[in-house]
This record gives sequence, C-alpha cells and structure tokens, in this order.
Amino acid sequence: MERKGCNPDLVMYNIVLRELFLQNKVVEISELIRVVEQKGFSPDPYTYSALAGGMLQRGRTDIANKFLLDIVPRSCSVDVVLYNIYFHTLCCNKRSEEALSMMMRMMELGLRPTNVSHNTILKGLCKEKNIHEALTFFDHIDWCQNGPDLISFNTILSAACKQHNYAMISRILRQMENADLKLDIFSYTCLIHYYSKVGKIQECLKLFDSLMINGPSPTTVTFNTLLSGLCRNQLVGIAQRVFKYLKSFGFSADITTYNILICALIREGKYMLVYHLSGDIFSQRLKIDVITYRSLIFVLCKEGKISSALQLKDHMLENGIASDISIYNAIMEAMFKRGKVQEIVLLLKEMSMEGCELNAVSFEILECAFLKCQREGFTESAKHLKLVMHSMHWSENGINYGKFQG
Repeated sequence: MERKGCNPDLVMYNIVLRELFLQNKVVEISELIRVVEQKGFSPDPYTYSALAGGMLQRGRTDIANKFLLDIVPRSCSVDVVLYNIYFHTLCCNKRSEEALSMMMRMMELGLRPTNVSHNTILKGLCKEKNIHEALTFFDHIDWCQNGPDLISFNTILSAACKQHNYAMISRILRQMENADLKLDIFSYTCLIHYYSKVGKIQECLKLFDSLMINGPSPTTVTFNTLLSGLCRNQLVGIAQRVFKYLKSFGFSADITTYNILICALIREGKYMLVYHLSGDIFSQRLKIDVITYRSLIFVLCKEGKISSALQLKDHMLENGIASDISIYNAIMEAMFKRGKVQEIVLLLKEMSMEGCELNAVSFEILECAFLKCQREGFTESAKHLKLVMHSMHWSENGINYGKFQG
C-alpha cells in the first residue's frame, strides 16, 4: 500500500493485526507491531482489542490473561466489552473461578465491570454447579449502581430450581420482590419446571393461570414445560385439556409439543388419540423429527400394521433422518409376533446396508425367531438368521423365548 502512495492509518493496522492473530502468524505480528511503533502511532483501545481478541479467538486465554493484566495498570483505555468476552471465554471452558479471580484483580487495578461482567461469571459458576460460590458472589460483589438485574436473579433462580432447593428459591423470590422486580417468562418457566419435577402440580397450574391472566405472554417452551410436567406426573387427561384450551387461544404448538403428548398417550395405550394428533402434525406441515417417527412406527407395529410402519420408515429416510435400532427392533418384534420370520431376514439385510448395529434387544428377538424357524421347518430362514447372529458374535446360550410367546 505504501509503495502505491497510500499511507495506512492505525485503523488499518488494527484490522491487519487481528487477522494475523486469527491466522496464528506470530512472527508477522511482532514485525507489524514494530512498524506501528516506528510510524509513531500510539496504540488505542481498538489496537488492544484486536490483539486480545485475536488471542481469545485462537484459544490463547493464558497469553490474553497476562496481556490484559499488563495494560490495565498502564491506564490503557480498553473497552470493558473486551474483558466481558474474555470472561465469557473462560466460563465456556469451565474456568469460572479463574474468571472471577481475574475480575477481582482487574478491579483492584481500576477496571469497572458492568452487570454483563457479573452475570457472565455468575452464569458460569451456576453452570459448573458451584452454587455456594455463586451465592457468595451474588451477595457480596460490588454491583453497579442499580444492583443485580433480572438476568442475575434468573441465573440464580434457574440453578436453584435445577437443584430442587426450595429454601434458595424462596429466598430469591423474596429478594426480587424487595427489589421490585417482576417475574419474566424465563422465571415462570423455571418455576413451572421445578414444581412439576417435585410433584406440586397445583402450583404449576396456579402459575399457568397467572400467566394467562396477568402476563407476560407465555412462550412455546413454557407451554411444553407445563405439558411435560403434567404427563410426567401421569396427568395426561389434564395435559390434553390444557392443550385444547391453548389451541382455542391460537397457541401454535411445535413438534416438541406433539411429541410430549404422543409419548404420554402411547404409555397409556391410547393409540387412536395418537393417530388424531399425527393428523394434526401432517395437516400443519410441522417438521417431524426422529422422536415423532419412532413413536408413530411403534404404534403401527403394536397394531400389526407392519407395511405402514415400513412405509413410514422409508419416508423418514427420504427426509434425511436415519432409522435407529429401536425402530428396527419394533418392526422386527411385530414381524416375529405375526409369524413373518422370513421378512425379518430381509429387514436385517436392509439394516446392514444402512450400517445400523444390533443391540441386546435385537438379539433376543432374533433368537426367538431362530427357534421358531427351526420348530416350523423354515430351515433356509433359520440358516440365514443363524449366519447373521454368528457374524455379530451371537451365542446360543441363554435364549429367552418366553417374552415373545403367545
């Protein structure tokens, strides 16, 4: 550039420095810094950000640590956003206590962290399940002028709910009330999940009623959390009524919503309701996932609709979703129970082509099919089955046929 009469300024050098760091070109970085000094430029906050940011991008947190500690006492003006990125990097690497220690040292040197800094470290401590340290930090840190914000409270509340710590939950809710902070949808969702986990369904429903009447507007995640809690507590009927109620208000269910209800209905053997919900899924053109396919195939197999199950499995593959072993096991078991032993051999070949490996349940089904082939004179099928099982290190000892008799 200089040869062509274009003299780069500090902004241009900063851009080049950051790119060199991303490419891990240490020698070139040193040479460029020397050129910058020779040109008489004084590094600005963007220069430091380019250098430290490049270090963090390359995962060189230890070097970034020394660099940042060095520039703070020299009164170098570095945007606190850069430090927040650094804290975030450490916390993502499960080094939250190190991030906290670093922040305390920087504060001694004059850095003034923001609530983003505090919340980043607080979240890291909670993710590492270091709740005692998180609470100590929450209670004693020198917060900004307005104190901890809703994100801070929600971080601690979420951790308390996951640990089923009712005393801590009550304490956080009291502190939020004293700080005149209202619950947001994240707070409500955490509490609904907690109450459903500990079996306090009435509390779940009270929170849900409060949401519907007073707000804030619930999200699909909130609704799914409630439905999952009801189904987990074997209250599928109430879950269905809540689902219908929500739909009457224009609630848009996602595939997770339907999966929750379908799995619960399957456990109760209510297959007609499963078909009804699957009709909704297809009519709304929701993107079906492996859980949906697996559930519907299971129902079809239980009702002996093997051809339909195979068609649905093919449809699944056409949509780029690979069949798992539980799907193949369901189809194999249905084939065995209906005497379609020869079809099992064809299914095994298909499994082999797709690279799907057999598990213990598969072998149990195959062992029973092998015995049936021998007993009923299907020698060729028995030969194929035995060949497959031996290739998968099958042993003829310990055959359990009782599960599939009848």
